[in-house]
Formats: sequence, structure tokens, C-alpha cells
Amino acid sequence: MAAATGLHLKARGNQRLSREMMQGMAILARPAATLRAELEAAMLENPALDLAEPMSQGFGDGATDKIKADPDLGSLLRDQLRLERLSPAVLRAARTITWALDDRGWLDMDLAEIATLAATSPEEAAAGLAAVQACQPAGVAARDLPECLALQLVAGGEDPTVARAAAACLPDLVAGHWKRASDTSGLDTATLKRLAALLPALTAAPGAGFGAAARALLPDLVVRVEADGTLTVGLKRGVLPNLRLHPGLPDDGRLAEARREAEGLIRALSFRRSTLLRVGAAVVEHQRAWLTGASDALVPLERQTVAAELGLHPSTVGRAVQDKAIDTPHGVMPLSALFPGTLDRTGDGPSVHAVQQRIARLIAAETGGRVLSDSEIAARLSEEGVDIARRTVAKYRGCLSIPPSHVRKRRKALRSLGGEPVGV
Repeated sequence: MAAATGLHLKARGNQRLSREMMQGMAILARPAATLRAELEAAMLENPALDLAEPMSQGFGDGATDKIKADPDLGSLLRDQLRLERLSPAVLRAARTITWALDDRGWLDMDLAEIATLAATSPEEAAAGLAAVQACQPAGVAARDLPECLALQLVAGGEDPTVARAAAACLPDLVAGHWKRASDTSGLDTATLKRLAALLPALTAAPGAGFGAAARALLPDLVVRVEADGTLTVGLKRGVLPNLRLHPGLPDDGRLAEARREAEGLIRALSFRRSTLLRVGAAVVEHQRAWLTGASDALVPLERQTVAAELGLHPSTVGRAVQDKAIDTPHGVMPLSALFPGTLDRTGDGPSVHAVQQRIARLIAAETGGRVLSDSEIAARLSEEGVDIARRTVAKYRGCLSIPPSHVRKRRKALRSLGGEPVGV
């Protein structure tokens, strides 16, 4: 079988050590879900393999614990909608829209159909569309290219009326026909040229890259905080089958090759487990304060640092981290998330995670109708000793699924009047 073939190499003689090292590295690099399927196929193909009792060490049962390595677009949008104060009917319409988006992130269904599917009025369907269009990524749920670009311009701080007018004369804008574009849109040439310069940074497919790349990540590792505050790292039981040599295997040479391959695979799995435990324990020790709740941010950590501490090659640590997940007190998360870089990539200063958390706290502290622009947030952070550009604040804010200041301001105003959030 093709799946099983990838689990062993056919080298012979004095290349055995090299073969086993290569096989061990290959097994180490496999995501748990992929490896589980390959091991199940190997047991069917190789009569020397047998299923052993589950490992005594470790925690829990990994059968139902998994995360998405890359969230699909609909899930990302629905997570954002849950934070909004929407009426049940509008929320129903908004959720219906998230299921109706195409691969570009566009809505190719008219609002009358949405209203029928969601059992809402056309007005509630329109409000649901506005709520989805106010989510990240900017431009999502557009019904055509001009609307998609207009939504992105508004997310970047442009006036909604100006953005719509400019996007409506898109062909002339792209071609530089300023007179005709001005006559069509009612905007002056200087404004049109400024907006045209922003177009290359926009996308016609804000939903691209979501969904198809989503993969289930089963956690290989678990970290638990004990009653006395100590941290314990173990393997997640039930994620991978525990293999052994078949106890009834005849020792007459007929299955010698099958035995060698089975023994090599079992050793490779042992290497994978021990390496993951070593790397996991080192990472958890570095992030102890965050995991125990003593800090609200991760500290900067590089894979080279862990490699040096453990006497491993950085590529080995890279294989141990790539496409792996860990079950923590904060939930199941990619192991790579525990390796945040620093803002300036020099290794000095706060981690990216710490800066993101500070941005989130500043925005959460906004009161009344007063909201902070990205430039103001950058200035606040600069006063605290964090050198950060406005565009970097905007990027990190987007990563947190927090809308721009003009959207937050509009929502605050509408909430104070008891209304619903609306889009452009």
C-alpha cells in the first residue's frame, strides 16, 4: 500500500543506521492524524506487526481532541459573529451567509434566498450581510469585485461613500482615465489617484487560502498543572496505536524482512515519542508563567534555543514542532504557537504574543464613544517602550479578529442607541 510504503526504507547492510535515522526523522515529522492512518495501513500490510495495549504513561484519550491547523473561513466568521450583539433573526441570516460563501469568500446568493433559507425578513437578511461584511478578512461576503474592493478600502479607513464611488468606476480607475472616472464618481482627481495607488495591496479573493488547507491536528502532547503548581508533560493516550511484534510470529526466516521492517518502525515510533516529550518539556518550561496563569503572554522562544538545550539539531526540533499540537490549560493549540518571535526579530524585547495581548487590552479598555486608531495604539505602545509601526498594529489587530477603529466606533454608537451593527 502507498500509505505504508512511506513508513520504511529499503536500504541494506552498512546503511542500516542511516536508514533508521532517516525513518525516525520521517516518522517524527508526520502529523498525528496522518501517521495514525499510515500505521493502521502498515498493520494490515505487515504480518509481523500487532496492536499492543495502550501505553500506561500519558494522559486522557485523544479520540475526540483535535484542532484545525488553519480554520476554515466560515468557522472564523461565525466565531466573530458570536461576539456581536445581533438579534436572533439577524444572527441566523448572518450564519446562513457564512455557509453560502464561495472559495473566494464572495456571496453568490441573493438576499431574498438568504431570507428564505434563514426564515427572516429581507431587512434582517441585509443586516446579517452587513454584520458578516464587518468581519475579518476585509472584503468577505462581497457580491462583486467593486463591493469587495470597497469593503477593503473602508476597512483601511476610507469613507464608505467615497470607497463605493471609486470602486464603481474601477475600469477607468485602473486605466488611469481620471476625467471619466471623476465624472462618473463625483470624486476629484487627487482622491481617485490616491485610491488607485491602494488597489495593488487589495485582493479579489479575501477567502482564498481558507477551507481547503484546513487540517485536523490531533494533540501528541498534554501539559497539566498539578495541584502544587508543577507542570507535567505527557503523551496523549489514544492518538496513535501502540505497536509491538506479533507474539505468534514464526522464527523460521520466512518473515525475516517483515520482522526487520516491523522492528525498525517500532524503534522509529519510540524515537518519535521520546523526542516529542523532550521538546515538549523544554518548551513548557520556557512558557511556564503563561501556562500556569502567572503571565498573560508567551515569552519569545526560538527553536534553535531548544535545540541547543537538548543537544539536538535545529532541524530535529523543527520536525518535532511542525504540524504537532499540544493540549494545554488554555486549550488544544499548535505546538508552534509556543514559539512566538519578537517584534523586531532580534530576540530582544517583548514577544509578538505579548504585543498582541497589549493591543487587545487597550482596545478592551475603550470607553464610551472613544476608540483608539491604529496610530494612537502605536503611540501608546511607543510610550511603553515598544517600537511598532501603525501598519504592524493593524496587522496584529487583524490577527485578533478585532475590527478597525471606524467600525468599532460605529458599533458603539449603534449599541448606545439600541441598534444593530451595519456594514458599508
